Amino acid sequence: MADPVGSPEATGTVTATQQYGDTGSFEVTVTVTDDDGGVGTDSITVEVANVDPTAEIDVADAEVTNGEPTFLTEAGVPTSFSGRATDPGSDDLELFWDFGDGNDTSTMYLVNPPDPDPFPSPSIQPRDITDDVEHTYADACFSELSFWAEDDDGGISATDTASVVIAGNADQVRSAGYWLHQYRGNGRIDFSDDQLVCFLEIVDHMSTVFDTMDLGDAQDVLSPGGNQGDMTQLLDRQILTAWLNFANGAIGFYELVDTTGDSVGDTQFSDVMSTAESVRTDPDSTHSELEVQKDLLELVNES
Repeated sequence: MADPVGSPEATGTVTATQQYGDTGSFEVTVTVTDDDGGVGTDSITVEVANVDPTAEIDVADAEVTNGEPTFLTEAGVPTSFSGRATDPGSDDLELFWDFGDGNDTSTMYLVNPPDPDPFPSPSIQPRDITDDVEHTYADACFSELSFWAEDDDGGISATDTASVVIAGNADQVRSAGYWLHQYRGNGRIDFSDDQLVCFLEIVDHMSTVFDTMDLGDAQDVLSPGGNQGDMTQLLDRQILTAWLNFANGAIGFYELVDTTGDSVGDTQFSDVMSTAESVRTDPDSTHSELEVQKDLLELVNES
């Protein structure tokens, strides 16, 4: 009697997809049965790597200054910021803000509060969070705002940054002579050296003419050859004075200033400064064109 002949061996491919909500090692088992009751199994371990979260500051309300998003605010005035963080995993996220003035804050966003997300996550709940914060800067200065996210698997986003210019609360526009006395330390001094340096940090950020100025640089610009400098130097003096008045809070960035001598605001300060600095940095500007801008800013600075 002949031996029974077995069923021919069948081959094929089994495919499946699975989304994981957490990092870790997961065993995947494939089981195949045929219509005669035969069963075959195989297993493999899948290593799921963590994906770092993302973090981004909302700069819709920021001014673009020299190519950088810049929030404009005033000392003592609450300022609102908003950031968005995302994560494809079902991770608890902690969102961090560093306001650049020695103050920071963070907020934890749980997947399913009030309990922390277990490991591994039993659900698939990608995160998309908007974090709104408010901060009050105490003093006029330039600051850098930072925002980032960390997930419960140790993933950290790249840090997103934006600039913050905090103007003072002055209500009186001052002349170039006044600011020269402040930076020389002569006469009545209204500001500490630290405050004067902060004003220059604001100028450095806002201006296309000045960069990395120190106290000595400011003195030189404000006193161009005993007030007998060439027209470029005289214009620089008025540009610096205007920015110092802005930094001190005496002139708002969008404030209408008088450019005609009739004591009525007619042109936004931002536009006046953009025009003056464009003329100043144009190598083809004539003596007459420089003088027009110098005279205009002198009017603004002594109004």
